Amino acid sequence: MPDILETVRSDDFVEYFIYLINEDESAPTKLQDIRKTIFSSYAPLLENYIWHKDEFNLREIVQSTDTIPSHLHGIVHYGENIEDEWFIVYLLMKISSQFDDVIIKVVDSDGEFILIEAANYLPKWVKPENSADQVYIHKGSVKISRALLKNTTRSSSVRTIIDEITKSKDLLPIEKSISRCISDRIQKYDDGLNESLHRSRAYLPAKIAALLDAKPGLIAPAVTAFCQRDLIDTRICKKMETFPPDDMVLRMVTFTKFNYAMIARHKMYPEKKSAWKLPPSSSPNFKEYHLGYKIACGFEILASKCSDKSKTDLKLSKKWNLYVEVLNKKGYFKDLIEGSKEYVELKNKARIYFLDNVGIEEADENNLVMNFLQTITFDVDSMKQEESKLPLSDDEKWMEISEEEFNKLLEEKFGVRGVNVSDSPEALSNTINKFLNSASGVEGVEFKNDNNLNAMDVDENNHSVNFDDNEFVSSIEKMLDIMNLEQDKSADSDISDSVDSDDCESEENATGEDAVTKSYMDLMDKELQGTCLSQSFVKKSTNQKTNSKSSPDDINSVDIDMNALTNMGKSCEESGGCNPTRILLHSMGLKLD
Repeated sequence: MPDILETVRSDDFVEYFIYLINEDESAPTKLQDIRKTIFSSYAPLLENYIWHKDEFNLREIVQSTDTIPSHLHGIVHYGENIEDEWFIVYLLMKISSQFDDVIIKVVDSDGEFILIEAANYLPKWVKPENSADQVYIHKGSVKISRALLKNTTRSSSVRTIIDEITKSKDLLPIEKSISRCISDRIQKYDDGLNESLHRSRAYLPAKIAALLDAKPGLIAPAVTAFCQRDLIDTRICKKMETFPPDDMVLRMVTFTKFNYAMIARHKMYPEKKSAWKLPPSSSPNFKEYHLGYKIACGFEILASKCSDKSKTDLKLSKKWNLYVEVLNKKGYFKDLIEGSKEYVELKNKARIYFLDNVGIEEADENNLVMNFLQTITFDVDSMKQEESKLPLSDDEKWMEISEEEFNKLLEEKFGVRGVNVSDSPEALSNTINKFLNSASGVEGVEFKNDNNLNAMDVDENNHSVNFDDNEFVSSIEKMLDIMNLEQDKSADSDISDSVDSDDCESEENATGEDAVTKSYMDLMDKELQGTCLSQSFVKKSTNQKTNSKSSPDDINSVDIDMNALTNMGKSCEESGGCNPTRILLHSMGLKLD
């Protein structure tokens, strides 16, 4: 049961391990030096980055086991902002390029999320069941366990996998494709952090302005507290005891784009009896005052939780309630009746562990606000003098996206391509026929993707083995054809005659059934020709008709491709937005222009 207490985590974490490749007696010293170098080399990035929840961290784990080498370990909860996760991947890629004697593993609550990101470049046999603990980062590239590349299910220790990966010097094609995909995902951080930040002016109490000057990262927990407020938090915001609207100053506040999008869309206004007053909505300063009020509410909520009350009364802690819920799902309480003696004992053990290990993080986050208020000093007059020098707020156009831009994003991400089917309706018909004739199973329709690697490339002792499944199937079919040919030649004439007579009978039966079916279809066509239904179809032009003797109402004159296109176009036009036709075309990789 203690293991369950230690492994229960939220679904918003990313965990990383920096392993030593060549481990010896100096491992503790090596880990300390690497840790110090990392925080000194990347100090500007780490200090300027606004973490949504937890900050980047590393702790040394020295252990001399046969399965796991000594390493640096870290875990970060990123909340709702998944960009924190990919920024950590960016840092780990840089670290692996800087230190040749380390190899890095990173996972999240979904497992090998790097493979999930590069799913379009993976062979079909790579699945979550056989790829767990098989992906590493080494020398700035993604490396994969050789056991996985050979499509074997044998389990290997971390040390064994690391030895296999580090012995292979050259990147395999699949590793190059995955590394390129991940590099494209994180390349924006090479140009700095400005692309992920938004700066906006806001009128704030001088105390909050001083807090943000001392630690800009406090804006993230304040925004989260405001956007996730409950009824108790809303009552606290009505009083605003810690941050009243005294000494208001205009400041430039730096958000992550994620934080700003969260708080900008929330509508909350002070009560009429409150000391907080906003100018009319028509005022040019309304937006700056309104944003400042919402930020102040977030800090007020944080300050209200800075007490020891949460240590004794855990019912008020959202994190504790979530912790108990996850424990229950993992079977920690053994389906015991709530309130029973054994249930209470287990809950008390969980409570002690929570207060000693998990709850302290929540308390530290909240107490940070009050601790800074007690130590910082500020000059209101100098802050007011700086107001005239502040730049304008950043443009908010990035929060709006047009249909064309959205379609472009879909095309880049999922390979949805636009096809002008008006000039060639056969293109749409061919695509639909290809879709209907594709193999399908419980996992959906299987498409052939140029980016998908169906071949296995393995490099063992500089001997390349390339396996092409299409060539393999083709060779087998040729072999079977030859064998069947030889068997036919060596068969007895009596048996051959018997088989031929059976085949003739089956062919005659099949021909008879086809003839009956065709006669029914011909009768139906003649009946329909006498109705107005035949006039509703789009007909082929004269040069397209295959039978010149047929009448204009002949069913052969119907242009099937154009009718399919016309009906799909009407479906999209009349339904509008997302409809079954668009979904069908999207699954084929098409969008109607």
